[in-house]
Parts: sequence; C-alpha cells; structure tokens
Amino acid sequence: MPSLNPEQLRETAAAAQMMSRAVYYSMVKLRDTSGLTPVRLVERWAAEQPNNLAIVSDDGTYSYRAFDRRANAVARVLRQAGATKGESVALMMDSRPEYLFSIIGAAKLGMATGLINTNLTGAQLEHALRITDARWIIVGSEHLAAVKAVLGRLDLAAERVLVWDDPKGKRVRHPKGSTDLAAAVADASGDPVERADGYDMKAPFVYICTSGTTGMPKAALVRNQRYLQASYYFGQAVLRVQPSDVMYTSGLPLYHNTGISQAWGVALTGGAAVALRRRFSASAFWDDCDRFDVTMFTYVGEVCRYLVNASPHPKERSHRVRCVLGAGLRPDIWEAFERRFQVGQIYEYYGATEGNVGLINLTGRPGMVGRIAPARGHVLAKVDPETEELVRGPEGTLVAAGVGESGILLAKIGPMAEFEGYVDKSKNASKVLENPFGQGDRYFNTGDMLTLHEGNWVSFADRLGDTFRWKGENVSTNDVQETVSRAEGVDEANAYGVQVPGCDGRAGMVAVTTKGGFDPDALARHVVEHLPAYARPLFVRVEDALQMTGSYKYVKTGLKADGFDPSKIASPLYFLHPDKRTYVPLDAAGYEAIVSGAVRV
Repeated sequence: MPSLNPEQLRETAAAAQMMSRAVYYSMVKLRDTSGLTPVRLVERWAAEQPNNLAIVSDDGTYSYRAFDRRANAVARVLRQAGATKGESVALMMDSRPEYLFSIIGAAKLGMATGLINTNLTGAQLEHALRITDARWIIVGSEHLAAVKAVLGRLDLAAERVLVWDDPKGKRVRHPKGSTDLAAAVADASGDPVERADGYDMKAPFVYICTSGTTGMPKAALVRNQRYLQASYYFGQAVLRVQPSDVMYTSGLPLYHNTGISQAWGVALTGGAAVALRRRFSASAFWDDCDRFDVTMFTYVGEVCRYLVNASPHPKERSHRVRCVLGAGLRPDIWEAFERRFQVGQIYEYYGATEGNVGLINLTGRPGMVGRIAPARGHVLAKVDPETEELVRGPEGTLVAAGVGESGILLAKIGPMAEFEGYVDKSKNASKVLENPFGQGDRYFNTGDMLTLHEGNWVSFADRLGDTFRWKGENVSTNDVQETVSRAEGVDEANAYGVQVPGCDGRAGMVAVTTKGGFDPDALARHVVEHLPAYARPLFVRVEDALQMTGSYKYVKTGLKADGFDPSKIASPLYFLHPDKRTYVPLDAAGYEAIVSGAVRV
C-alpha cells in the first residue's frame, strides 16, 4: 500500500471523522422510525431554548419561542381558511422572517410548500404554480402584482390566496376574497396546534423549482427525511453547528436550495440562528457579519467574486466567521478570497437539488468540489465535444473519463442513493440511464461536466447542453429559445451560454434568423416582458440559417467557441445594453468595454 503524504493523512482523518458522524445521523438520528421533521426541530428548540435567537434580520429578530408561535398562528389561519393535510401551498415572498413562518406553519398541518422563484412572471410563473400542484398561495405583497396577473388562468379562487403585507413596502390592494395574512396571524393564537396524523419523515416538505436539464422549470420533491439528511450532513457532520452560531444567507434567496437548506436547514440542526437579508449587497456584507454576529455564511461563486472586487471594508477582517459553505468558487478567486478575508475553513461542495449525489471538499484545496467515490457508483462518463452525446465503446457501454479528462457525473441509484426526482414523475426518465455499463444498474445523470484529477479529486467544468448558469440561476436554453422565437420578426432561435471574462457561469446568447429584418427594440421589449433578468440573452447574433444535427437538434458547439467576440463573428452582433435597455450593435470597442469590466453585465 503506498504511503500517504501529510496532506493526504489530514484529509483521510478529516474524512473519517466526518463520515462517522454522517453515518450516525443517517443510520441512527434520521432512521425512518425516528419521526424527526423540521417542524419537530423548531418545536424542540422552542421548548429547550425558547429565548435563543432563531432569526435575525432587518425585518425583525425572533427567538425560537416566537418563531414557533408565529408558525402556529399561520397553521391556524390556513386551517380556518379550509386548508388540509396533503395539499400544497405555493410561497412567493422575499427572504424575510414570514417566509420561514409560512413553511413551518403549513408543515404543521401536513402541507408541503412550493418555493416559487420571485423573478418569475407571466407564463413562467403560471407554470411554476401549476407544477407545484398548489391549492393555496401565500404571497408577499411585494410580489402580489405578478400573482394577480396569472391568477385568472389558474384553477384557484381568490379565497385560496393569502397575502402577507410587506412591513417595509407600500400598502397594496388585495384580491377580493383573499386573506390578509398579516392581520389574521396577529389575531390568531400562537399556542400549539394539533399535529397532522401520519405526518412523518417520508412526507413532502418542500418543492424546489429547478430548470433540470430541459424545458420549463420542474419541481423537485424534497421530503422531510431528505431535507434533514442534507441539513444534518452539512450542519453536524461537517460544520458542527452549535446554538451559539449564526449562519448568514448572504442575501441568497430562500427559494433556492442554498438558502433554504444550506443556510437555514444547517442552522436549524444546531438550534442556531439564521441571519436573513432580502438581497445580496457587497457594500453591506461585512457590516451584516458584524452586527448579526455571524459565525458562518453560505455562498455561490458570484458572492465571493463580488466581495473580492469590492473596495476594502474596515470590518472585512474584524468578524467571527469561522467557516463558509457553498458552491461555485473559482480557483483564481478562492485564494484571493481566503487570503484577504480570513474566513476560516472553506467548504466547497457539489450537489443537485433533484439528484442523489453530493460531494464536498473537506481540506480547502482550491478549485475542487471534493472526490468522487467509484466504489459508491460515481462515474465521469466521456462526452463527444461536437454532439455533446455520451461516448459509447465497441460494446455499446459508456466510457469513463481518465485523469485530466472531463465527463458527465453519473451516480448509481440504490438504497443509499435514491433518486426521488420531480413531482411530475414523467420528467424523471430523462434523468435516469438504464444499464449504461452493461451491469443492469440505473444511474442518475447530473448533466454536469466535471474534470478528473489525481486521487479522484474533481473540479466543476461546465453544465452540459441545454442549461447554463448565470447570476446564480440555472437557465434552460429550450425555454429561452421558445420565448425568443415568439418575438416579433424572429423566425428561429438557438440559445446557449457564453463565458464572460471575470464572471461566474455563462451569459445568455442567442443566434436568430428573422422574417424580413432584425428589430432590436422589439426583441428587447419581448425578453424583458417574458423572461426573468438572469435568463434574458445579453448577446444576439443574426444569421441567415441555423445549423442542425442529423437528429434536428441545434448545433451549439461552434457558437459557444465564438462567444461574443466580434473578431470571430461575421454576422451582425448585438448587446443588451443595461442603460439603454435595448440591443445595440456590438463592435470591438464595445467588446473590450465588457471584457475590461467598464460595462457591467
């Protein structure tokens, strides 16, 4: 057996300790018969440490007792309105304390909550409300206009809408027949409510909307057990959260897995507080860490990049932060971030909301998301760079990538790595590979390209094919294509993501053919109306024809390679200018302004 160097010994020891804790929580603490749910955790902390802080924010500070009483009041209001166990409620609200009261209040009645992306409007919002099978809607008044615009197209009466006014916003007119939730909660008793019969670890807790790999958003099913397994893994096996800790969301939204699980769920496992901010602010970040007494925070790569690029802050080192947890931290930003802010241990992880695989870097090796475990069925499968199809060998089985190569991460489905997938089970088939290696097994296809390094270390390479990530959000190219193709004067559209120097992820770009000429103003109006900001194509190239494969799929490889560089593109090229709010011609000077950061994207 080869000897291990000191770094490998430290990593092995850390992994062994973490794994032993993870096994304890998955096999003992969270066994099927334990009956532990997020609701019971809140109630437990309310009983054991009633005065300890549960939530700190500019929108209010609440102890665990106050949290539980607010949730009890929400449950009473829902029950009085007619809500029952087994129904689901859609939640569309900024990341304020009422968001968490609503989730736990609904869960006390045995209801699951569909977490709705607050950027959605129109057809996308209507779709999200449908896929979560919402029979009720709790909406913050700050997003009521978007909900009212689609309510008439849903099979939901106004009596099933509960509006929670934003204490910091303007008073808005509620739909006739809807419930004023803020007033109703204030009048309702906060005493314990009768628990829903049969509500256990296997019951649905939340539905998280994800773009998946194709088409419109899908609702990933997260049961109580799965939610707590992830939360305890990060919160107790890795971070060892204590009641004295404060986990800061960094202003990341609670409708994302990062906010609802890796921030609040992690804090909940240790009876700690979660610090909320409605939106990320680089200028206010270290002030928040100071006044909220933050000991850990969660991140996506862009958070770290914005902080590194920000001007020095007097409090950027005078903090109590002992560790951070997140995903997407680029190697070039990692070391600068670590050196400048001295935040203790950085835990970079990889995971998919709807998937059955999670990786974590326990030793702080820059750029790595952890190590795959072939013995547990983790494989990086080679992909043809031209067609983006999985490569098959002479016998028809998939081919594993070697060291230095990239491949799609696949994870074997089994008792210890179940794939629960989406609420709409018909959407699961596209994510499961049957017998890819000739052994009769089933594998979950993450759709993510990772690069293999020595010792089974892996780094994130790219999202494959029909999705890309921008501004911390997954974007479906199919959705963008369908939307753009409906714009006035557009005939066909092929959407894809392109890299922008200094930015995380890929910015949206679309190649179009037209019906008699390109109208930049019309397209700009169309995408602003029908797509959330992060999904709007920043760049457009106008072509005479779009190249397709023999199976009639749009070819994206060459387009991605060209990027938005005018020196590589002979056809007309446009940029969605942030100030002019329309598409303007993009020339060499404009390209340099974007690349240098003079024009922000």
